[in-house]
Amino acid sequence: MSKNIFVYGTLQNREVVAALTGKSFLKVPCGLDGYEVLKVKEEHYPGMITSSGKHIGGYVLMDVDNDSFGRIDKWEGKNYTRANVNIEVNGRQIDAVAYIWIKQDQLSGQWSNDEYRETHMKDCITKCIPAELETPDQ
Repeated sequence: MSKNIFVYGTLQNREVVAALTGKSFLKVPCGLDGYEVLKVKEEHYPGMITSSGKHIGGYVLMDVDNDSFGRIDKWEGKNYTRANVNIEVNGRQIDAVAYIWIKQDQLSGQWSNDEYRETHMKDCITKCIPAELETPDQ
């Protein structure tokens, strides 16, 4: 069964999703209330945490197949936990999976996708993702 995934960080970039899954998914803009996105200290990616009164923008990757979901799930790793969220997309409510950062003390400052694209995305696609996909599941 396919899943919808709410993305707000590196996975909002089609190139990253394609490097992970070998596929492209319909990406629909949306927002999510009650959360905040911050930069992970000394890293090039963000974490999302619950935050009353906050709203973040992001996208929903629609109908992600199980194999691709497994690759994305592995990529997100142990510092995130999956949460089911309800998001309004084009006037209707849909269920999606979101990845929540679990170590809040490791977050600091705003994260910029533009900065990520300029400074880290190429290395991520050519080095980090292939290395992660070659690592056996633990």
